[in-house]
Amino acid sequence: MNAPFGLRNGMLGWIDKFIQHGDGVALVPDFTSTEWWQTLTAAADAILFVRPKIQFLPKRQVGMNTLGSTLVAIGERGIRALQNAERNGRGICFRRDTARISSGLLTAAE
Repeated sequence: MNAPFGLRNGMLGWIDKFIQHGDGVALVPDFTSTEWWQTLTAAADAILFVRPKIQFLPKRQVGMNTLGSTLVAIGERGIRALQNAERNGRGICFRRDTARISSGLLTAAE
């Protein structure tokens, strides 16, 4: 899911639907201290902090993307996709430790 960025663009509705769907990968900006980001990642099975920064098309000389991006996975297929991205040098992936799910802790992916 690549929802429109920004609360004014309806991003919260997309995030709610993604969490309710319970399967897939969402691309969101790295706004780690916001309530919506905390809610989304609390529902996640894996999180990938993307590197390098994604430059969206069409590329422009001015106004290039200055935001970091997070990929959030829910479900086994999404987890595998993020782990594969990490193996290919696309960022750092953290996977929820199912043994400690009640504590809400994430551990580095293997």
